[in-house]
Amino acid sequence: MQNKKMPTERSYFVPLVMRPVSSYFGIKTADGGMGAPLKDAYMKQFASEVFQAASQRSVLVACYPSSDLSLNS
Repeated sequence: MQNKKMPTERSYFVPLVMRPVSSYFGIKTADGGMGAPLKDAYMKQFASEVFQAASQRSVLVACYPSSDLSLNS
């Protein structure tokens, strides 16, 4: 375990990872987005799956930084 300081600011990666979901469902947009009709039924599930996938990949890269793991696979 490394003795790193706890973060004092939020990560700027989270909004970048979640931007496609936000755009699709029209979060904070005037026009609504393509997925606006599906927002109530599917947004939570989609956002959770995208976040989980991104988190799992970043954990793998953090655990095995010098291996042949690729974020593109």
